[in-house]
Amino acid sequence: MKQLQNCDFFGYILKKEQLESFDESLQKDASVLVASNPFPGLEHHKSVNIYYLVIENNELKNNEDLIRITQNININYNKNIDASPCELTIYNKLYKTIRIYNHQPSELKEIIELYKTYGLVFQKNQVITPFISLIKLHKYFELTNISEGIYYGTNNAQFYYFKILNKLTWAEFELIITQAKKSGEYEHCDFALAVFYSKAGFDDFIRIYTDHCTIEKQQKFQSYLYESIKILTLK
Repeated sequence: MKQLQNCDFFGYILKKEQLESFDESLQKDASVLVASNPFPGLEHHKSVNIYYLVIENNELKNNEDLIRITQNININYNKNIDASPCELTIYNKLYKTIRIYNHQPSELKEIIELYKTYGLVFQKNQVITPFISLIKLHKYFELTNISEGIYYGTNNAQFYYFKILNKLTWAEFELIITQAKKSGEYEHCDFALAVFYSKAGFDDFIRIYTDHCTIEKQQKFQSYLYESIKILTLK
């Protein structure tokens, strides 16, 4: 039996999500967006709470500062906030935000106040109707290599990562995924682009979030990706 190999990376995910205002009175002093359908096609995962805190002050917008602030909050206040820096678009304008993953709504007020103690200023709350946002999420990834070019999330085996040899534009990625979903086999899946940094440089991946992804289905999707990218590069 093959020995599975664990791999750690830092990098980012690029995906689209439907966002809207988190309409709660306790967040009047901060702009909070909520992912209304975080994993399209996976209905039973709608219970996952994903929030985005929109940052106002420009001097505290780099990823290192935001990661260090979260680290200090968790250490100094004995918290376990799952937060990641990200950029997202609101009606085609780019904003720096902090993504808060899978915390209860009742926790948000305290989380916001803790970030304020470290100098973060959030945009004032405003009502925003549901819209589609392009999101670039920076985070640390723990993966397990299960076969050549295929990985899954060590802490969540429903996330699969397929290494690709060509960097794709967002338009190329959407074309490939739209065609995959039309086949019916990947209709109930959520897709994203991923880029990881390693000693060798950059590695490009397509991430798929799905249930019951058998070895056969993984290999079939990998073959589909390679063939689709080959066709694109020949045009």
